[in-house]
Amino acid sequence: MNIDIILVEPAIPENIGFVARSIEVYSITNNLVIINPPENYLTASMITAVGCGQHIIKANIAKTFADIYLEYNTLIGTTRRTGGLRYPLYTPTQIAQFITENLTNERIGLVFGREDNGLCNDELDKCRILSSIPSASATLSLNLSHAVTIYLDALYQANRMLPKNEKENSMQIADEYSINQLVTHAMRLLEKSHFIKYGFKSLERTLQHLIKKPIVEKKDITLLHAICYHLEKFIDKPKQ
Repeated sequence: MNIDIILVEPAIPENIGFVARSIEVYSITNNLVIINPPENYLTASMITAVGCGQHIIKANIAKTFADIYLEYNTLIGTTRRTGGLRYPLYTPTQIAQFITENLTNERIGLVFGREDNGLCNDELDKCRILSSIPSASATLSLNLSHAVTIYLDALYQANRMLPKNEKENSMQIADEYSINQLVTHAMRLLEKSHFIKYGFKSLERTLQHLIKKPIVEKKDITLLHAICYHLEKFIDKPKQ
C-alpha cells in the first residue's frame, strides 16, 4: 500500500519513536512524514524507536502541512472532536476496508494531529475523509502513538483478509487540485447566474466537503437539486 503516516507538529519526541516502531511492526505503510517536529527530536525519538529508527532517519520533514498536502491523491484526517463539517466520521476499520478495496494504487496520507489540540479546521478541510476512534470517553483521547497503532492494525488486518485479485483493483480518485478547480468553476457559474446572494465562502466550503465525501447524504442531494432547479429557471428565463 502506498500510505504515508503524517504527524502534524508532534510535541513529544518519544511519540515519534513509538510511531516508528508501529510502522515497522505492521510494515503496511511506506513513509513517515513529520510536520514541524520539536527541536532535537532525533535523540529521544531514536531511543523509543528501539531498533526501528530508520523510519525516523528517512522521514520526510516539512515546515507546514500546506507544504505537502498536494502530494497526495487522498488524505484521511483523524480527529476526536465532532460537529460542524467534521462529519461523517468513519472508524479505523471502515477506513481500512475502504482503502484496501478501492485505493490500493493511490497515494494516501493518514494524518494525525497535535497531542494537545489535534488537527485544526483548515487542515481537516484539506482531507478527503475524516475518521475517529470510537471510545467510551467524551473528553479523553488516546496517546498519539496508540492512535497510529490502531489504524495500522486495522489496515494490516483488512489487507491480510482481502483476496489477492481484489487487491489489484483500484479506483482513480480525483486529486485535491482537480477538486478545487471543479469547485471554482461551479462557484463562478453560480455567481454569474445570481444563485449566490450571500454566504459565498460557506457555500464554497460546503461544495468542497460534499465532493470529497466517500458517501453522499440526503442533505447533499437536496443542495444539488436546489442548484439544478435554479440553473433551469435561469436558463429558461425569457430574454428581455
